[in-house]
Amino acid sequence: MNLTTTDPPEFLSVADAARRLGVSPRTVRRWYSARKISVIRQGRVVRIPASGVDALITPAVS
Repeated sequence: MNLTTTDPPEFLSVADAARRLGVSPRTVRRWYSARKISVIRQGRVVRIPASGVDALITPAVS
């Protein structure tokens, strides 16, 4: 049996995502309200997958 471990996904707060993207936290909130980025809600806490933020930074190659 081959057991492999993977790192758990990284989640960012709205403020951390905004810093990484170089925008205001309000802009990040607008984007997730408009469903431009996905979020995980835990009660009142909103977490944004780092992979989704990185996808916004890295342009798609066609």
